[in-house]
Amino acid sequence: MKKIINLPTLLFIILVGSILWPSLINKSAPWAFLTLVVALYVIFQFGIHRDKDPRARIDSASILFIVLLIWEILATKLNFRNQVLVPTPEEVFNVFIDSRLLMWKGFARSMSLLLAGFSLALGLGITGGLMVGWNPRLRQVFFPLTKALSTVPALVYIPYVVAIMPTFASASIFVVFCGIFFSTFMNQINYVVAIDRRLIDSAKVLNLKTSTMLFKVVLPFTLPRNIDLLAVSLSISFMTLTAAEMIGANAGLGYFVRKFCDYADYARVIAGIIFIGIIVSFLNLGIDLLRKKVVKWHY
Repeated sequence: MKKIINLPTLLFIILVGSILWPSLINKSAPWAFLTLVVALYVIFQFGIHRDKDPRARIDSASILFIVLLIWEILATKLNFRNQVLVPTPEEVFNVFIDSRLLMWKGFARSMSLLLAGFSLALGLGITGGLMVGWNPRLRQVFFPLTKALSTVPALVYIPYVVAIMPTFASASIFVVFCGIFFSTFMNQINYVVAIDRRLIDSAKVLNLKTSTMLFKVVLPFTLPRNIDLLAVSLSISFMTLTAAEMIGANAGLGYFVRKFCDYADYARVIAGIIFIGIIVSFLNLGIDLLRKKVVKWHY
C-alpha cells in the first residue's frame, strides 16, 4: 500500500480530474493527453514495484506530474497564457495523432543520417585512436593536430558544409561525423596510453602479433570506457544533426520544428521538441542495455 499511496498517485488523480473537468476555453479533445498521463503513471507504478529504493523514482514522477498539472491548470482552467505562444497540453499531444505520419517520416530520415554519421565517426575514431595511441611516433604527430581541430564546434561547419556538399544527406553525415570523431579519437588515444604496462608486458610474453595485441588485448580493455561515453556522443551528434536540419533540410525532425515555427504553429513545435527528447531518452536506454549485454567486464 505504501507504494500505491504516495505523492505521485495523489498528483495523478488531481491531474486526471483537472483534464476531465470543464475548462474556460474550447480546448481540443483530451484523450491523447489523458492516455499519456495514464501511461506515465503505469510506468511509474511498474518501476517502483521493481526498485528496492523507489525514492528517486517517486521524486522524479512527482516533479513531472506537478509540471503537467501546472501547465493544464494555467492553460485551460485559468487561461493564464499567451494564446499563440503557449498551447494547451491537449493541443500539443493531439499533434502526435494528427501529424503522426509526418513525425515518423522525419524520425526515419533523421535516424538514417544519424546512424550513418555516428557509426562512421565511432568506427574510425576508435580504430584510428587505437593505432595512433599504440604508436608513440604517430601519437606525437596526430594528437596535437586533433586537439587543435577539436576546439572548433561542429555547429560552425553547418552553413558552409550545407552549401558545398552535393546533397544535404552527405552534409549532415559529415557534420555529425565532425561532431563526435575528434573527441572519440582523442579519448581512445588516452585510453590506450593509460593501460597498465603490466597487462601489456604479460601479453607480450605470449609473443602476440601487433594486430592481435591491439584487437584482442587493448581494444577489449578500452571498450567499456568507450561505451560509457556513447550516451554523451549520441546526444551531441543528435543535437548537431537537428541544428543542420533546421538550416537546410526539407525533411527530418529539425526541419519539422523549424517549418512549424515559421508558421507560428507552436503546438507542433513543442510536440516536435518533446518527440526529440523522447527519442534521445530511448537511445540512451538502448546504450544502457548494450553496456549490460555486451560489456560484462570493467576496469
